[in-house]
Amino acid sequence: MAAARERSNEIVLIDVGSLASLQDELRDAGLSTPQSYCIFNIPTILFRHNENSFLPNCFSIGPVHRGKNHLVATEKIKMKYLKACVSRVITSRHGTMSQESKEVEEQKVLSDLINSVQSIEKQASACYAGHDFAAELGDEFVRTMLLDGVFVIELFRKDSEKVKEHGDPIFSMSCMLQYLYHDLILLKNQIPWLVLELLFEKTSLLNETKSLIVLALLFFANTFTSHPPPVQTSQIKNKPTNGWQPIRSVTRLKEAGVKFKKGTADTVLDIKFNNGCLEIPSLFIQETTEPIFRNLIAYEQCFGRCQPIFTCYAKLLDNLIDTNNDMEILCKNEIIDNWLSLEDSTRFFNNLYNDTYIKEFYYSELSDKLDSHCRRWWPRWRAAYVHNYFTKPWAIAAQIYAVIMLFLTIKHAASEKYSDATICFLCYKMAAESGRSNENVVIDVGYLVSSLNVELRDARLSMPQSYCIFNIPRILLRHNKNSFVPNCFAIGPMHRGKENLVAAERIKIKYLKACLSRVITGRHGTMSRESKEVEEQKVLSDLINVVKSIEKQASACYAGHDFAAELGGEFVKTMLLDGVFVVARESNPLETKNKPTTEWQPIHSITKLKEARVKFKKVAPDSILVIKFTDGCLEIPSLLIQETTQTIFRNLIAYEQCLPHCPPIFTCYAKLLDNLIDTNNDMEILCKSDIFDNWLSLADSTQFFNNLYNDTYVKEFYYSELSEKLDHHCKRWWPRWRAYYVHNYFTKPWAVAAQIYAVIMFVLTLWQTYK
Repeated sequence: MAAARERSNEIVLIDVGSLASLQDELRDAGLSTPQSYCIFNIPTILFRHNENSFLPNCFSIGPVHRGKNHLVATEKIKMKYLKACVSRVITSRHGTMSQESKEVEEQKVLSDLINSVQSIEKQASACYAGHDFAAELGDEFVRTMLLDGVFVIELFRKDSEKVKEHGDPIFSMSCMLQYLYHDLILLKNQIPWLVLELLFEKTSLLNETKSLIVLALLFFANTFTSHPPPVQTSQIKNKPTNGWQPIRSVTRLKEAGVKFKKGTADTVLDIKFNNGCLEIPSLFIQETTEPIFRNLIAYEQCFGRCQPIFTCYAKLLDNLIDTNNDMEILCKNEIIDNWLSLEDSTRFFNNLYNDTYIKEFYYSELSDKLDSHCRRWWPRWRAAYVHNYFTKPWAIAAQIYAVIMLFLTIKHAASEKYSDATICFLCYKMAAESGRSNENVVIDVGYLVSSLNVELRDARLSMPQSYCIFNIPRILLRHNKNSFVPNCFAIGPMHRGKENLVAAERIKIKYLKACLSRVITGRHGTMSRESKEVEEQKVLSDLINVVKSIEKQASACYAGHDFAAELGGEFVKTMLLDGVFVVARESNPLETKNKPTTEWQPIHSITKLKEARVKFKKVAPDSILVIKFTDGCLEIPSLLIQETTQTIFRNLIAYEQCLPHCPPIFTCYAKLLDNLIDTNNDMEILCKSDIFDNWLSLADSTQFFNNLYNDTYVKEFYYSELSEKLDHHCKRWWPRWRAYYVHNYFTKPWAVAAQIYAVIMFVLTLWQTYK
């Protein structure tokens, strides 16, 4: 307490003069943001949600990210674009010139462009919030504006041309355009529009008809939809209001009888609700969708005079999409063209609106209409009835059966007849249910004792040193039997004669014949047909005798077997045939026979395809890339998934993305598998069908395929025909209903018995009624 009193009596001296800096800060402080600000720093509260959505991958545009190590390499491309632009301007003005005259003219054009940018240097610098880059960077700021400005303009021009310049890395490397779609939309990675307009005017040609804004819209035409809308500026027609209420999720709206239809509006923002139908324009979701939305929302949140249109749109979608089921409904109605997994796309919309704020909501009228519709009882009841009793074939059959039985009961009552068919059915079912629990299991002890005696008699304490080929221990075999069983080729006597391996024996014969022919040609050169046949017999006899000489030694390598004694001459034949095949086999390059197209649509997941009665079959063609769909069966070559699989795929995809004009075959294959495999259940179905030989866990292998296609890009898709066939099949109602009926009523013996009993009772009821 004494110490506390001493501290309370201490004198604190404050140097008022040191607070003069506060007066300077107050003098410079202003409540209003300068109107010139249009390029902002990302607020930390938004930046933290997904940092990669605000950072450039490959190209630095403007001074903010200038000089970063991973962005330096693309500066050479910008320089090439500047040189091409200057050369094009000179050629359009003066035609063909000598090399010396052209160099002089290049200096003039370049000086003119630099002077033009210098004239608006301060105005351009004033566009960046929180920085005065003109003062901080000096001449380097002008250089950055010129180099990046010309690059963006030339990029837009080249993209609008039908014939691209050969060897241009932007349009020849698959990954570059995808990087640019991401990098050019970032809020901090920009240069002022006034700089672009000035440079566009200075470098425009006499015959140039498209304005800069039209070129920009054409470049970003596929940002929100896979089918580009007409190039025109459009605005949302809804009027904002201060009050609004949450909108129910898609699932809840469907339960209330709301139908969903893909809208045909020119903008994704124009969502309408008329006559119980919610019209939503198609939205394209891919890897770059999240960065685009997050940067547009950040711009609206930072720019005081900007209407929060995209923020309201994000809030609306966040309300509509709560679960994977909501996303699935929108995808089935072709409203969302989803190239991500259901989980990833749902999570994206659920987190998109976080930490944002709007004063006015542009969809208040829409939310009022939907709320009014959902409060009516008739749409809810009708939707519930249709959903529960008219979406499944057996439920429909039950409704028809109930109506018929009601009619027959009334008729029976009128004629004083009574049928207890329904009661008999229930009693029979209850008796069968109770009977199943009393089943007994009989164990044959004698068989177990005799088999154990045989194993003890044959057991050995020591193992011959010659053993080098073993039977797989059951403790290892049980984990994944397919990991130890050949898919197509039997090498050696262990799997000889199995049905799934017999077909490949013909290939071995062909390889043996080719080997004999090669040996004869190498020894004797060209020979007559008769002499060649004689020589083939000599060489073949020589090979057989060689294998016979080591027959016992070879047989001694197999643990637990004496194949030389068990198979006799067949063992020698197997050794010769399989040995020559392995030694002479040459690997063929992997290729796909599919023709690429520029238009395609997402493929349903394995689970959805199975619900649509698609069967899955393992095939063994020469390439894992050859996937076919014929007569309702999807044939997929077997694929081994182990620790090294991801490394191999990622390097192949990186090679395709970086090598100009390289067909993106493996990238398309990865994209296809990403579509087919959404969940662990999809992976499990493929593994059970022996299509995937998976050495990883289900979760790890599923995550591997879901992430394999990330941040890659393909202009042409090699499985377009396959996706169209699958989509056409899935839209047919009969395969879906048949699959559902078989899965629920013909997979268990009691369910099958119940179906048969129901049909018999129905027939007997009809017979009793009309006899």
